[in-house]
Amino acid sequence: AIRPTVRKLLEWNTNLLKDKPIKEMEQKLQKMITLFKVSEPDSSEKYFRIHWSGDIFNRDYAKALANTISANPDVTFCTYTRSFSLIDEFKDLNNLIFYLSLDPANYKEGFEAFIKHNWYLDPKRKIAYMSKDINSFKEAIAWAKTKFESNSGFVKWLESTKITNCPVDAGT
Repeated sequence: AIRPTVRKLLEWNTNLLKDKPIKEMEQKLQKMITLFKVSEPDSSEKYFRIHWSGDIFNRDYAKALANTISANPDVTFCTYTRSFSLIDEFKDLNNLIFYLSLDPANYKEGFEAFIKHNWYLDPKRKIAYMSKDINSFKEAIAWAKTKFESNSGFVKWLESTKITNCPVDAGT
């Protein structure tokens, strides 16, 4: 409502990919990455944030996105997702920094996916807590410690790793 032209652009971008075959999505995504690479100096490290609004909307898109990331090892990609059921598509991508977006409504599902895929073993797989409410954040951590107390590797990770807030929520 505040920025209707941004909403139109986001909808247009989503519609370019939604309900398209995987190969067509890959072609469109690769074109975007190629344009990005051309705009960056050759000597610079290249970082590309996927989605500043929106998420991984289905399995075919997840596959197309993973294939595109894999085809561009010279770029470090970064994204956040609440689509926990699709994260298995991204398991072997070394050039992807991947945050699971947890909040007061989904933290149980998010931590369960994080454990199921052993993401605590990979330093490029992270958790971001998407709420300004510090009490709900503390509750989520306490729940995870109790729920997964038999997984000593995860508990050690949880105690030694800084789980961040979304930069927007943190004011940074």
